[in-house]
Amino acid sequence: MPKDLACFAELSTPLVADACVRLGVPLRAAPAGVLPVVAGQRVAGRALPVRHYGSVDVFLEAFGHAEPGDVLVIDNADRRDEACIGDLAVLEARAAGVAGIVVWGLHRDTPDLVRIGLPVFSYGRHAPAPYASIRGSRTRCARRGSGSTR
Repeated sequence: MPKDLACFAELSTPLVADACVRLGVPLRAAPAGVLPVVAGQRVAGRALPVRHYGSVDVFLEAFGHAEPGDVLVIDNADRRDEACIGDLAVLEARAAGVAGIVVWGLHRDTPDLVRIGLPVFSYGRHAPAPYASIRGSRTRCARRGSGSTR
């Protein structure tokens, strides 16, 4: 964590929010209901914003611009019918030096995310990935002639 953010490591969100209000600093916080996958996890860092459109490509592109300690902030339009991140995206984030992930939406692969240990915040878990990526996988399998509909 960069030195200028290290002081936030032990502070709660309400303390930081109160300080912002008292100092007249614009407050930017995750919407109510966005919670850590692992209770007690915290994250502070420069926001690395992305908008999810059904593919993890936007995350991979963002990781190419990430600086150590950045926080990937994903706008998935509060969708509750798909999970836009899971174990593979979180592993890529950790490898890129990202300090954590905040999702305006859902995650998947909860047991794996717990084992990985990178702070992840979302509205909750949901097993299905975006339909477009699942449909694409089925199409590729059918073209290869495997007969599988993974």
